[in-house]
Amino acid sequence: MPSFKSGLKHHTIVVLESALVGLPRKLDLPGYTYHLISYPHTATAEIASRIKDATILIAVTLKLNAHLLSKDVSPKLELIDYVASGTDGVDLEACKKRSIVVCNATGASVTATHEAVQEGKWTERSVLNAMICEEVVGVIGHGAIGKRIAKLSHVLGMEGRTPFNEVLRHSTVVVVVVPRTSDSTDMISLREFELMRHNAVLINVSRGGIVDQEPATEDNCRLIGQGANLITTPHTEWSGRATEIHWMRGMPSNVVV
Repeated sequence: MPSFKSGLKHHTIVVLESALVGLPRKLDLPGYTYHLISYPHTATAEIASRIKDATILIAVTLKLNAHLLSKDVSPKLELIDYVASGTDGVDLEACKKRSIVVCNATGASVTATHEAVQEGKWTERSVLNAMICEEVVGVIGHGAIGKRIAKLSHVLGMEGRTPFNEVLRHSTVVVVVVPRTSDSTDMISLREFELMRHNAVLINVSRGGIVDQEPATEDNCRLIGQGANLITTPHTEWSGRATEIHWMRGMPSNVVV
């Protein structure tokens, strides 16, 4: 978690998408007073006018580009709490230039993702069913979710770390759990698919752009509508109750360290 040391004792906290966050009515921020301004939804065109007085900004899905993060638009901004596992929706270079601290909700969706599997919310022919047999599970990424998947897989016999290409060559199940950055975008593309076994299952629980041609539609992916073995699901594990509880616990510690 980034260290946030503010010289201010009173903050204006602006929540741009409170319908998606579920903030508590009162935040426990010892030593600080604050004014909370909450908008259930915010259109892109409305962001600039709503953040001009914000010292702390809370967003979920909105893109915060260099223009919005400039001194002209958000002159008082000190901290962005981005309620997502990644921070690819925020222009980090623009924040760095102004010393704006950016926090995210790393690990908040781990339990929700795991419980979705445990409660049988995947299809009957799920990856867990496949892993029980003599399968080789490759986990690309070792963050909070990756560690949880690795721990579960270890119980089923998975061991050790393996070079990237070897993971692709030998795994029957490849799980991708990495943040989206300039280096990881299109990490899985034609070359990687050619390395994989013909019967391998690829599960991407990261941002869509990690796999080339995601988000997949009939316009950009020839597999859609062709009877291919392809399943796509919405990116909604962050909306689970467990995620909301973790977020509400973590938000105050992100705001004041």
